[in-house]
Amino acid sequence: MKKLSIILIAGLSILSSCKKDQDDPIQPDRPESFNELNAQSNFNWSTVKPVSFSITGMAAPINVKKLLVIKSGESVFYNQVHGINDNVNITLNIPIHLTKVEAEMGSLKTEINISGTNAAGTFVVNLPEEL
Repeated sequence: MKKLSIILIAGLSILSSCKKDQDDPIQPDRPESFNELNAQSNFNWSTVKPVSFSITGMAAPINVKKLLVIKSGESVFYNQVHGINDNVNITLNIPIHLTKVEAEMGSLKTEINISGTNAAGTFVVNLPEEL
C-alpha cells in the first residue's frame, strides 16, 4: 500500500509539472517574407562606410617600395605597392562595426584607429641612437 501511494504521488507530480509548450504566437505586424518589410525611405541598408585613410610615410631618404596591406583579421581591404616614405591618402569601404584596422608594409606593422569616417596612422621605426 505504501509503495502504491508513493508511485501514485510521484506519477501525479510528474504529470502535473508537465505543461505543453505554446507555439510562437503570430504577431500581426510581423512580416512573413523579406518583401513585406516596411522601412523608412531614408533607412541605410549598407553594412559598410567610406573611411578616408591618411598614412604618413617615414621621413627617410630611402627609395624602397613595399606592399601596403590594410586589413582586419583575414579580411583585406587594400593591398598596393608604395614607397615607404610616401604619404598615402585613400578612401576605402570598411565594415561599419570596425573601430580599428591593421596596416602592414613589409615587416612594419601598425594598428590604425577609425574615428567616424577618418583614420590616420604612421609606421614608426625605433632606431638606435648610435649606428
